[in-house]
Amino acid sequence: MRVTGSHRAAAALAVVLAVALLAGPAAGCGAGPDSPPARSTPAFPATPPGGTAAGSPPPASPPGTASGSPAATAVPGPPAFFDDFSYQGPADPRLGERGWAVRSAPGGPGVAGATWAPGNVAFEPDAAGGTVVRLTAETDGTPAGTRQAQLGQRGPRFLAGTYGARVWLEPDTDPPDRPLTAFYTVSAFAGSAEPSYSELDFEYTANGGWSGYEGPAMYAVTWESFQPGNPVRRTAKRPGDVSGWRTLVIQVGDGRVRYYVDGEPFGDHGGRYYPESPMGVNFAQRLIKEGLDTGESAPRAYTSKVDWFYFTPELIDPDAVSARVAERRQAGTAFQDTVPAP
Repeated sequence: MRVTGSHRAAAALAVVLAVALLAGPAAGCGAGPDSPPARSTPAFPATPPGGTAAGSPPPASPPGTASGSPAATAVPGPPAFFDDFSYQGPADPRLGERGWAVRSAPGGPGVAGATWAPGNVAFEPDAAGGTVVRLTAETDGTPAGTRQAQLGQRGPRFLAGTYGARVWLEPDTDPPDRPLTAFYTVSAFAGSAEPSYSELDFEYTANGGWSGYEGPAMYAVTWESFQPGNPVRRTAKRPGDVSGWRTLVIQVGDGRVRYYVDGEPFGDHGGRYYPESPMGVNFAQRLIKEGLDTGESAPRAYTSKVDWFYFTPELIDPDAVSARVAERRQAGTAFQDTVPAP
């Protein structure tokens, strides 16, 4: 939501070094206006009112897995990483114990001079009785007054398999700035031209801003490298408002990277763009590099939410991802990690 009231070139290198504190650089997430025009496909249908499958979060975890409670039952089956994000706040020690880190280190991507504020990562109850992560970017129109949010893993550990997350995307309310919501995976940084660099992005711009596009759009970007001035990537773009609760799935296997939104195919990349290195998972809410309206001084905020994250080294379809999440919630499992080290 937008709140008003009283109240990515050399720079890319510095950007990456800062973000490496989590799982490596968010190079794609820092592309901003440098992103090329992308292949466009029809818009997703608007999120239905009243709570259909596309517009509502999955059922919450049963009683006993609320914030602060341990996972109640281990779910047998293939290796999996699952987190229902049942935490009490950004300082909850279980976040670190489970490999997550709330970013505070300065640097890009986003507005130069902005702060990555741990306090802008919160855990709040949802209408279904569970807990979601809330990520907030806020600004008063100045870089010094801009605070962004990122929750990511401390190190890369996933590669081939299926990644899924349930993410709430903010509606376009014609804000003065250009906010960006990102769910992405990225390898550790070893140089901007490193041939084994790997990054897979879902990015939603509620108010446009890339390649001159002025409306809301969803992007899927697969990176081979991010050499300053010569990034190597494939991009799929779908213009239009896709706000609301969305299930975002990335399949990595058989030489292809396939993206899905609510089960619908979105992008399909392969060849040189196929990831080669283990990656960590990140969620971020920020403004794009040149997305700050310095002519507007009223405080405002932009929000996204994350209901759950799931990974398995198997290749499974989006419906199976949702079914496995529901199975864990029914069993009272708020967290599971049986994925072997890379």
